Amino acid sequence: MPKSNRCWWAGGFIAAALLLIASGARATAPSVSDSIGFTLAVDRFGGVYAWGANGAGQLGDGTTNPSPTPIVVPALSGIVGVAGGGVGTTTGFSLAVRSDGVVFAWGYNNEGQLGLGNTNPGPMSPTQIPSFSGVLAASAGTNFVVALKKDGTVWAWGDNTNGQLGKGDNFPSSSPLQIPGLSNIVKVAAGNQHALALRGDGAVFAWGSNNDGEIGNGSQINSLVPAQVAGLPGGVIDIAANFHFSWTAASDGSVWAFSRLSDGCRPFARSDSSHVPCSCRARRLMASPAAPSLSTVASGRRGGISTASWRMGLILRPIRFRRWSREPRIRGSWRPETGFRIM
Repeated sequence: MPKSNRCWWAGGFIAAALLLIASGARATAPSVSDSIGFTLAVDRFGGVYAWGANGAGQLGDGTTNPSPTPIVVPALSGIVGVAGGGVGTTTGFSLAVRSDGVVFAWGYNNEGQLGLGNTNPGPMSPTQIPSFSGVLAASAGTNFVVALKKDGTVWAWGDNTNGQLGKGDNFPSSSPLQIPGLSNIVKVAAGNQHALALRGDGAVFAWGSNNDGEIGNGSQINSLVPAQVAGLPGGVIDIAANFHFSWTAASDGSVWAFSRLSDGCRPFARSDSSHVPCSCRARRLMASPAAPSLSTVASGRRGGISTASWRMGLILRPIRFRRWSREPRIRGSWRPETGFRIM
């Protein structure tokens, strides 16, 4: 990892901690989203902060000037969730979901990932996605987005090279389209070019890129439509996806994952990539019957972590795992570590 990137990420981690502590957050559903080179956070009043790289205007302040400390994203209030995507410091884009189900987007837009109906250079300040409402949450991938509506349906837009929009073809869309075959969904997660959906009964669906087995179908063949992931335990309550990994958490505190292991994270007792779900054998932290928060993948009864944060070192709750990984080929922290809790 380049030294400059390590400095940005370290600065972002410290800034996040200071922001959360200084705000005296008592939010019932805090939200932090970290993408490559920049971070978004929602405070207890529904305001949005951003910091880090800003080459595509992903910080939302109307400029392309980076910021090593949190700045307020203007003209946003009542926000309940944020999501950041992109593949580099100059291709970042951001989304914010308001409590009334309206979605705002800004930043890079080469594949229509802002959902504004075009692929024009994206606005550098929050812009409402037209004719789209009732949204509960959104998750951003490399250059596409999946969104969960309050009625349990799933929508997607942006790049579709590997079928990550789940609509049965490879054609992109610059406007939100409903993904067929998904209903009663309670959570969605976007990875690099794949996506996951968790249904209310605990079933998990995956689609999109499968170069490293990240959709868990036992092969390396992409899926253009959602397919249920076999081999998971009953009682799945959480999902997460990052660049080439997929994770699920069960109500018994176990964590299951599938995909390549070549990036230095080895949760499996095997040396090759896993194209089907395998138990990560994470140690439970407490015997408390309290279920893990659905805002993060559970490490145990009360621990949680987002997979993007895993890569960047920003942890949402204090957790502790057995050490799963060897030293990574790329310098930096790929292991779960104790971090700051959002109160």
